[in-house]
Amino acid sequence: MAKVSKKLSERTHAKKRLKSRYGLVFSKKLRRELVQMVQSGITTPIGRTSLRNSHHQAVIGECTVTFVYDCVRHEIVTFLPPEEKVKV
Repeated sequence: MAKVSKKLSERTHAKKRLKSRYGLVFSKKLRRELVQMVQSGITTPIGRTSLRNSHHQAVIGECTVTFVYDCVRHEIVTFLPPEEKVKV
């Protein structure tokens, strides 16, 4: 059995989470755009979980998504669940 790289594992995981949490498809083009947005400072940084991983928000179409970016591998690790609206 061939060994799967960590980078490929992160991509596969992110693809599944974007589809399940936001109903969007994680294409190669979208992945490249989001990585470029992070590197260009276009996304909204919202925190860090470690020196390696940072949390960002970006708008895809009409949807605002929150994701974790691996600064070492330059890869999106996962998409976090959308914030639930608080009823007042």
